[in-house]
Amino acid sequence: MKNEKGVSLVEVLLVLFILTIIMSIVIPNFWSMSEHYLMEGWIQQFIITYYWSQQQAIYQDQWVEIILYPSLNLYVVKNGEGILKKITYNKGIRITNTLNNNRIRFNANGNLALQNGTITIKTKNKVRQIVIQMYTGQIYAT
Repeated sequence: MKNEKGVSLVEVLLVLFILTIIMSIVIPNFWSMSEHYLMEGWIQQFIITYYWSQQQAIYQDQWVEIILYPSLNLYVVKNGEGILKKITYNKGIRITNTLNNNRIRFNANGNLALQNGTITIKTKNKVRQIVIQMYTGQIYAT
């Protein structure tokens, strides 16, 4: 018999079968993890923007508000002089809220000027909420 180097068709098919099984386990977990980090990133960014807006109201000694535009996948921070910051987010995130006119407003001393409320963040498989308390101004995610 000759010493032939190479692989047979059966060996190639066996390797492809094993790789298919491994990928069918790994890929769904990757998408779930990706969705988790997408949502957590949005929440962290929003909380940072919330506190930044509050500090801007105090520093500038005037009202500052965050306005949500859920249908456009963005929110803006503005004051009486114009837009301070514009944040767009991934279309995989859907936002609903119970805020007054989709706004969070801080007066010149950094206190909330409008009602409290919740912002519901949804992705394909996850739902989280951000709760804003009127009297304390605290914000937290559930």
